Amino acid sequence: MAKDWQLSGRTALVTGCENVLGAAIANALAAEGVKVTKVANDAKAGDIAVDYAKEGAAADVAKQAGAVDILVNATSGLRDAISTPVDINPKDWQSEMRTEFVFPRELTHEVVKGMIKNEWGRVVNLVGSSEPLDFGIEYAASGALQGWSKGLSRGIGKHGITVNCVQPGVINGTEAAKTHPRIDTVQTEEPVIAFGEPGEPEDVAHAVVYLCTPFANYISGIVLPVDGGLARHQH
Repeated sequence: MAKDWQLSGRTALVTGCENVLGAAIANALAAEGVKVTKVANDAKAGDIAVDYAKEGAAADVAKQAGAVDILVNATSGLRDAISTPVDINPKDWQSEMRTEFVFPRELTHEVVKGMIKNEWGRVVNLVGSSEPLDFGIEYAASGALQGWSKGLSRGIGKHGITVNCVQPGVINGTEAAKTHPRIDTVQTEEPVIAFGEPGEPEDVAHAVVYLCTPFANYISGIVLPVDGGLARHQH
């Protein structure tokens, strides 16, 4: 017997739908009867097309989407973090930070106004690794997103709104999976991924859906790894 997750009739805004994780999350929510508005940097992949790094983009998306019950920010944590030159051009640094931290933060602050009014809401942010393997913009943005999410959960929890992060591991179809050879993660005497294989986008999507349900009403301010045991190496 299928479980009723009590999401039918809710509305959601999902960003990052140009990527496999954002698309999978949007589809999983829609399968539960949620009316989903997809946001992407590619007009073919979303209902709203946007340049995440453009100033004012978040306010524009929020205006087009209108009031929603659920916001999933999936522009961060979707790529393999690469080394960033210490003397990187400030403009390039700011562009990446806007995409992976500033845009999700600004969009959330726009959207939660309606959630506060309705006394109910769910915000889920996809984040990258907590343990830098090198100096990279993605790590800085992810750390900022996690810290801000935890703080925001304290500020708006009294309104019936939860704010959580989901931290994907090596997921098939993502850039991270493409850049980590299978032998490095699975085919070793002690696999890096304890579960024995890369995950699927649906694994991440199912975790996000649960955090959006009324059944997760008492879960807020967490970072949930969905990585087959990879996070055991993080401290």
